[in-house]
Amino acid sequence: MRRTGGAVQGMIEMRPVIPAVVMAVLLPLAVLAGGEGDAYAARHKGRFPGKCLEDAKKHLSALEKSDKSAPAARKGLEALVAAGCGDSLIEARLGTLRLDSDPAAARKHFEAATSLAADYPDLKPLAASVLFNLAYLLEKAGDLDGAETRYRGVLDADHGYANARTSLITLYQKRARARIAAGDATGAIADIDAAIAEADISENQYGMRFRVFREQLAIQAVEILVASKRFDAVDEYLGRFRAEKNTRGILKAAALMNAAGHRAGEEKAYEMAFDTDSTLHEPVILWAELYENAGDLARAEAIYRRALEKNSRLSRVRYALGVVLYNQGRMKEGVAEVEQASSELPTSAEFRETLEEMKAGMR
Repeated sequence: MRRTGGAVQGMIEMRPVIPAVVMAVLLPLAVLAGGEGDAYAARHKGRFPGKCLEDAKKHLSALEKSDKSAPAARKGLEALVAAGCGDSLIEARLGTLRLDSDPAAARKHFEAATSLAADYPDLKPLAASVLFNLAYLLEKAGDLDGAETRYRGVLDADHGYANARTSLITLYQKRARARIAAGDATGAIADIDAAIAEADISENQYGMRFRVFREQLAIQAVEILVASKRFDAVDEYLGRFRAEKNTRGILKAAALMNAAGHRAGEEKAYEMAFDTDSTLHEPVILWAELYENAGDLARAEAIYRRALEKNSRLSRVRYALGVVLYNQGRMKEGVAEVEQASSELPTSAEFRETLEEMKAGMR
């Protein structure tokens, strides 16, 4: 008798779940109270020569007025640094101006600007943006640990900086891939769990929808655990899927355990998927087929009957039950179940053809 189950097939590829990080643009001068030139002059009055104060105000104001002023302003700000009049604010603006043209130089400027929050308490948003861009450049250069520290610094300075939170998610995934390549499954799992935690915070704090991202992250963790035969640890991720009523994630985990030949875990996942959503026929059929393929038709029958007791409207499960009964030699019972299934889904050519085959076999 013909019957298709429709199992979820294949391994899940590890990949970032958040779009590529977009570099933050440092906040425009217009939003900073008093202007940066005035802030610089107030901080360094009596410390730096008057010419430094005048030049800083001129060049910082020029940046505020027009992008066309940027090349001249950059040279002017660099001259201030060379004259010993540079500080964290000047370094921050030089980092901005070098961000696209010379990332290595921009990184040095941003590193020199990390004291901005302490130096200029009124410019905390700018200070957070400096740390974000520095973190991005460190990540781009492959210094993931350093980038993580800087992204954390951004969130310490500005807890609502959404880009820093999502950037941490991509960073943890990137580092997880590197650890997998190095054979460090435990470290990779730790990074994936950290990414899931950040996704949870983002959803709670910003109202972002991270369910699909969490699913992909959790499946990556399951794939690592299954590959390293740490099957008991998979339960934690199955529990997360169940809590979210995410049967798709449960079935993906089942497919991974199927590929690894872990029968007990696969069965557990099928049962959990159906218990989570009793309108689904797929996990029931996949579960019962494990026993059908092994010749244990009585066990397969029990699984089908259990599902129909919970939801009698599962026509495909009823059809599958009819086939199992027929193949046990209980032909009349099998025909009756398939007839009922066919009446419930009259458009199914598969059901009609199977029914004709059954009746022909009884003649």
